[in-house]
Amino acid sequence: MIGALLPTAAVFGAAMLGGLTRWALTRILWPKVGLLLANLLACAVLAWAIVHLSGLVETAIGVGFAGACSTLSTVANQVAEDVEKRKTPAALLYLGATVGLSELIVILLSR
Repeated sequence: MIGALLPTAAVFGAAMLGGLTRWALTRILWPKVGLLLANLLACAVLAWAIVHLSGLVETAIGVGFAGACSTLSTVANQVAEDVEKRKTPAALLYLGATVGLSELIVILLSR
């Protein structure tokens, strides 16, 4: 019975840390910068975990920490708000930075 709860507890614990990390980054820094860094950190952690870990640890870190640290729905919301405010260049720059830097991180860490 306890063995069946271990994967859930591991993912839950890592998710708490990931969510706390995102919260802290968006509070310590300007919210958009903090969110960008949280998403890039999540991308880096997930890429590293896939390459270097396996099993429960990979799942906990990849699904738990990286999943809770990242939030593409908030990026989409922020981009939409900027477009509505007629700040389309800023929106495209933010979206491009998020996607482009994430891809770069995956390429670099997947070697």
